[in-house]
Amino acid sequence: MKHTVDIAWTPDGRVLVATKEGIIKIFDDEFKEEGTALDVSNVLCTDQERGLLSILVHPKFEDNNFIYVYYMHKGDDGNCNFPIHTVPAKDGPSSRLSRFILLPNSNEINVSTEKVILETGPSGKMHNGGA
Repeated sequence: MKHTVDIAWTPDGRVLVATKEGIIKIFDDEFKEEGTALDVSNVLCTDQERGLLSILVHPKFEDNNFIYVYYMHKGDDGNCNFPIHTVPAKDGPSSRLSRFILLPNSNEINVSTEKVILETGPSGKMHNGGA
């Protein structure tokens, strides 16, 4: 995998591996790849230090199946250019923390379950930290 940025474990032993390019792969407890759990590459800015930066499993995952993902979202205009010092975030790329659901009895994180928790922006190209 190219540019691995974070790894998280579910309570049942599955391993989620996040890449800068917006792909989250899922592995079983013996680290055998089970496939792609989530692909948000079409909504990411990945130039320089931007991209998918962090993944976290909710402490009560066994009850809610929540996965949190921190990434650099493209602006509403669909590109990664940004006006300097412009607010609100819709005017350019933004830093986004979102909650997704890893479907029960599945290895798929359903992209349609995204709930944006926090969005700030516009995001610069450098020095974007993980969650």
